[in-house]
Amino acid sequence: MVAGEADMHCAYLAKLTGSAILTNDSDLILHDIGPHGSVVLLHSLELENTYSARSIDVPLRAVQLHPASLAQRFGLADLLRLAYELKLHPNSGLTELIRLAEETLRPQGSAGYLEFSEEYKVPEHAQWGFANSHHLDPRVLELVWQYETQEINSWDEFPRFYLAILNEDHTRRCAWENGFSYRVLGYSIFNASRPPSRRSRFIDEFVRRGGRIARDTLAIRDAGWIADQMTAFYARLSLVRDALGENVTTTNLWRIFALCEIYGWGDSGSPLPKAKPFSRFLNFGYMGDQTDWADIHLTAQVQAVLYSLRIMRQLIGFTTSANDLMLKMQDALMSLPPLHVLMRSRFEMANEYLTEDAAGEFLKRYKQLAR
Repeated sequence: MVAGEADMHCAYLAKLTGSAILTNDSDLILHDIGPHGSVVLLHSLELENTYSARSIDVPLRAVQLHPASLAQRFGLADLLRLAYELKLHPNSGLTELIRLAEETLRPQGSAGYLEFSEEYKVPEHAQWGFANSHHLDPRVLELVWQYETQEINSWDEFPRFYLAILNEDHTRRCAWENGFSYRVLGYSIFNASRPPSRRSRFIDEFVRRGGRIARDTLAIRDAGWIADQMTAFYARLSLVRDALGENVTTTNLWRIFALCEIYGWGDSGSPLPKAKPFSRFLNFGYMGDQTDWADIHLTAQVQAVLYSLRIMRQLIGFTTSANDLMLKMQDALMSLPPLHVLMRSRFEMANEYLTEDAAGEFLKRYKQLAR
């Protein structure tokens, strides 16, 4: 994730590493991506004929362009000169364009060409992103960049965060309502970690509700609220861990935590499902004999809670606060599984979680501890 247009940054990395850029923007072949860099056209991707519905290792084919090789075949230093002539003479054939490119741009090139080529040069002052940012969620990094580039992005509008589109039942309450407090906690901790001149009073969240995209303006909360929420989170997580006892694993801890969050905590919430449907949902993604919309929506709600915790964990990572409560929070969130586990489909859940007996034991201990 980088500020502004990504083209020059992609080109720089392709030149540095000899990698391929996956894009539908064919203009990238005009950048200097080095002798080994290439561009793979996204719209050309297709499955090989060996595709099997049961296979997850499906070969792909695509059109790959090597600008350095193409320029060499045309007898040119690069493709920029050819592109410039194509812009001036859009009705000319390739042979004529190559001739014009060879003849007209010597030795320094025309003023028009120099102006045209400026767009494809890497500026010396370009920011190449944050160190060790490759592990950050793109949505989190996008928010961070908005804070870091206030001189580019007007603060007439608040920083924006775009939530992922979930597979949910749009006749019910939006799944992203779950995990809301954890996202606000993450935003507030991150905001407090910025210098006073770079803080914001609000964050705009964008989320799909039914057939529309809605914007929610969320207030950044103060230190007292942050401390109360961190204390409550740690107590809830400890409750689930203690109730699971010897049956605790990293994966079932967080999914069951999400379910408790959805149903509500203790006497103030709705009762959790009985042992059999509870176990079936954790193992197969549905509570009855087959999947219905209630199961699909509950899965989306679980994903919303887990993704909100992921957001919170990564935003908390920017704080330099070292108080005991913050350290406990960071330590607790270290066991949060990676994204491909958090957002698993119900087909990938099979036989991963609790037996019916273990689910019954958890529910019994949870009710006792939650009193």
